[in-house]
Amino acid sequence: MFFTFVIVLLSLLIFLDWVNKKRRNDIISGMPGPIAIPIFGTFFIFTLRSAKDVMRVMTQNSEFYNGLSRAWVFDKLSVMMTRPKDLEVVLSSTKYIKKSVLYDFLNSWLGQGLLTSTGSKWHSRRKVITPAFHFKILDQFVEIFDQQSAILVKQLSKHSNDEKAFNVYPYITLAALDVVCETAMGVKINAQSDSNCEYVRAVSDITEIVMHRFANNFLQNDLIFSIFASKERQRQDEALKVLHDFTDTVIQQRRISLTQELAEKKANETNDDDIGTKKKIPLLDVLLQSHINGKPLSNADIREEVDTFMFEGHDTTTSGICYTLYLISRHPDVQAKMFEEIRQVIGDDKEKPVTQSDLQELKYVECVIKESLRLFPPVPIVAREFTEDTSIRGYGIPAGTELTIPIFIILKDAESFPEPEKFDPNRHNIESSAEKLNPYAYIPFSAGPRNCIGQKFAMLEMKSTISKVLRHYELLPLGEDPDPVINLVLRSTNGTDLETSKLSEMLFTLAIVVLSLLVFLDWVNKKRRNDMSSWIPGPINIPIFGTHLIFRMRSAKDVMQIMLEGSKLNDGLSRAWIGNKLTVMMTRPKDLEVVLSSTKHIKKAVLYDFLNSWLGQGLLTSTGPKWHSRRKVITPAFHFKILEQFVEIFDQQSAILVKQLSKHSNAGKAFNVYPYITLAALDVVCETSMGVKINAQSDAYCEYVRAVSDITEIVMHRFSNTFLQNDLVFSIFAPKERRRQDEALKVLHDFTDTVIQQRRISLEQELAEKNPNETNDDDIGLKKKIPLLDVLLQSQINGKPLTNEDIREEVDTFMFEGHDTTTSGICYALYLISRHPDVQAKMFEEIRQVIGDDKEKPVTQSDLQELKYVECVIKESLRLFPPVPIVAREFTADTTIRGNRIPSGTELTIPIFIILKDPLCFPDPEKFDPDRHNLENAVEKLDPYAYIPFSAGPRNCIGQKFAMLEMKSTISKVLRHYELLPFGKDPDPVINLILRSTTGINIGIKPRVY
Repeated sequence: MFFTFVIVLLSLLIFLDWVNKKRRNDIISGMPGPIAIPIFGTFFIFTLRSAKDVMRVMTQNSEFYNGLSRAWVFDKLSVMMTRPKDLEVVLSSTKYIKKSVLYDFLNSWLGQGLLTSTGSKWHSRRKVITPAFHFKILDQFVEIFDQQSAILVKQLSKHSNDEKAFNVYPYITLAALDVVCETAMGVKINAQSDSNCEYVRAVSDITEIVMHRFANNFLQNDLIFSIFASKERQRQDEALKVLHDFTDTVIQQRRISLTQELAEKKANETNDDDIGTKKKIPLLDVLLQSHINGKPLSNADIREEVDTFMFEGHDTTTSGICYTLYLISRHPDVQAKMFEEIRQVIGDDKEKPVTQSDLQELKYVECVIKESLRLFPPVPIVAREFTEDTSIRGYGIPAGTELTIPIFIILKDAESFPEPEKFDPNRHNIESSAEKLNPYAYIPFSAGPRNCIGQKFAMLEMKSTISKVLRHYELLPLGEDPDPVINLVLRSTNGTDLETSKLSEMLFTLAIVVLSLLVFLDWVNKKRRNDMSSWIPGPINIPIFGTHLIFRMRSAKDVMQIMLEGSKLNDGLSRAWIGNKLTVMMTRPKDLEVVLSSTKHIKKAVLYDFLNSWLGQGLLTSTGPKWHSRRKVITPAFHFKILEQFVEIFDQQSAILVKQLSKHSNAGKAFNVYPYITLAALDVVCETSMGVKINAQSDAYCEYVRAVSDITEIVMHRFSNTFLQNDLVFSIFAPKERRRQDEALKVLHDFTDTVIQQRRISLEQELAEKNPNETNDDDIGLKKKIPLLDVLLQSQINGKPLTNEDIREEVDTFMFEGHDTTTSGICYALYLISRHPDVQAKMFEEIRQVIGDDKEKPVTQSDLQELKYVECVIKESLRLFPPVPIVAREFTADTTIRGNRIPSGTELTIPIFIILKDPLCFPDPEKFDPDRHNLENAVEKLDPYAYIPFSAGPRNCIGQKFAMLEMKSTISKVLRHYELLPFGKDPDPVINLILRSTTGINIGIKPRVY
């Protein structure tokens, strides 16, 4: 019930996700990128990874996809771009200035300031603010830079004689805060001398919260942030109130003061053009005196821009200065050269104030800062949004796509910067540069019309601060190296990983609420089982999905490899969660014996439930008393006397098979033997189960044969797709295949029902007419062929005969189990024989000795039992290519394995394809060696639970003797007529309900010469 609810809900979400993404997917489908999972997209590439791993994955993707790739983060399509030529197309255009929704969560602090606004509002604000960075105003700001730097070096003095490492970041961030407050608002907050004042703490709190939310995709949504981080939301609101109240008060007071000053101003004192030379003009004054469309900016407008400048000019500059100081401390030659330049330009007086002219002459210092910004860009990633459909390199990019520009990758492009990891300030020396650098290759301040408006301000501040520190102190290479963390601003902490986007508001909120509920229900549902099975090792479990995603979107070979590695790594016992189903994989014979030898653990896994529409509750899918009674009823059908009659059918159908193969006997070419064997096996199983000849080998297109082919194909498809195993999901999301299944089942069931009905009537007539002296039940098998159907029709359970429906379940089950499995076993054996001529020669010699040289002579059961080496070959083929590669059971009670408990309801996965290649039981396991099954040569007895191609214990394959006789009969008949040749591609085994090959089973044949 719960699992169905989860599957239906997830299926609905997947469908809505597909509809939501379809147009965009169609447009961008040609662009390369990592595989996207429904709903989550490529989100899991970055989850549960360290900051370094995220940076490494993004760098690898850039290299692998040649600097242009697409990804889905939930429902948000993102394109990552790192090549300068591509960046120039986007960054140089005024069309692509819209910031990504990634920045929307900043609105509560910054409103629609220069960082977050777009369109006409951004254009008008940019135009208004530009004068605030005029060189005359910057000249005044240099005095502030110098004054605050002087306070900084005094604060650092406490560390100047202890020769111990210290974290310089807290000092630089307070100095930068003092600078940005005075230049933005004309207010001294004295953060360096009073770091615990309310305003400074509020800036620290809001910056920390912003970085946390940026790093956590879910918390970028305001509703989710309020619900799941309520304390942090409260802390944010308190900090914002302090910041906004402070800014509002300053704006209001300055507006009043400025109005008074302008009213009192005398005409001959100054004018607007040279006001910058008379007194410091903070950004606030520029904004208060500005107009847009003839109207002055409101207090709210001004606060947006002041707060934006506070944010952009504080943490970014701090990052730039800190990483530069770190690099200087690690490169004494660079430090010496910088100090020499500083002395030449400014002199030896440590206290002398610097001027803008001095700072502009510090060319080498600027090269060092530029190189530091290249290696450690303060803003490692910027993001835009395409507002219209666009084309880059011929790839379509739909409107609404987010553009991710990973500056930290672009600035380490080896084509633009040889030896990109090397710290080399001289690469920024224009005079020594061999060729001009593409302007879109070096973009620590972004580029184009939406570049950083304050980059000259930032460079002057960094020069002033760094030169002041170097005038007072020699930097020493002490302490740990920084561990860069990708975030809105580059930091050096063990922070949280970056997630690059967020969903559109409505879909995101809906998805998160639903998923959160599902995660909680999933946790409740799994808790007892999780607690009890925690001792079993296994891969990381993701809520709801479990470890299912490990196997999704992988090839059959990858799945086999993952399971094999899991078995080795976890000593043959591991656990996994597939949806809400706990699964234990077991490969050691001693563990298997505990389970397979018991009558308690006979229940088949729910994995097989989707077969019920075809097989009902037959021997394969039933359990408990029903299975026990049915097994008891069917066992006589495989009595050696009845099997002896079946050998005649095997021989007759094999004779038809070799005639069908004759068309390939002189071609000298490879052919796929599978279609021929499957039709022969179908003829055999129909005649032995129902007593009916369907002549599949001579009429492969008859309705019944096509129905068997269709239903088998559909069963294999559903087995390999977990979602489609649920009938409701199958009906909704694969309606055409469901219709095809229903049509095939109708043909099969109608055919079987008709045969059962007719045979029931015939048998009643025969029994009524029967002479009691003719025969008896014990030796009826010696007189005429008794198909499984007759055994069932004459059987009773609890004194009652089986109904037609009961009988159909068992006949259909025998049809399924006895058809495709035998086909697989025969085909792979023929393939191996064709590749091993020495084995083929030995087999042929044994066949001649037992049966003789007459190709047409019918074989007997006695003949087949004497083919000991042929049997060894078949057994070895079944070991290397088991027809049923995996079987699954379900524990119906808590069970003890290796002294620990496994909870009731757990599914047991038995990967036969791994067990049969255990080197402890089968040395050199990949080698084809039939002699390992020769009991006379065996050094020691093999554990009976080590070789289980037919499973083992009370629920082993009831028809294994039947199957071995059929395989012996068919293979020996083929070898009597043809020599098998090693032609064609090798098989590519695919794990499924039955082992198949994507490349077919290819061999060549030529007539056998005696």
